[in-house]
Amino acid sequence: MCLWFADAIQLFTCLQEMKKFAAVKFIDSEEVEAVPLLWLKSNASGTLCSWPPYRSPTRLSQAITMCEPCTDQWEVYDADIIRRCGEIMLQLHKHKF
Repeated sequence: MCLWFADAIQLFTCLQEMKKFAAVKFIDSEEVEAVPLLWLKSNASGTLCSWPPYRSPTRLSQAITMCEPCTDQWEVYDADIIRRCGEIMLQLHKHKF
């Protein structure tokens, strides 16, 4: 493999990893939150966002920051993706849009 091609693949992978969060607006509540992309799923009617059952703000923040995988016990809500972003979303999450 050519060196420049390997570098391009590595750069692309790095850029994809950086954009692992999204700002979403929940349809019913109109709240905006930073969430990991892995919590989002597309369907015919739009985007669905899984949301953890944690009541503690600290535990919820940890789930977001660590990109915790969702489970079947999580609630699912209709949402609109405002923007996909990288680690900067964590700073926005801490200061609440």
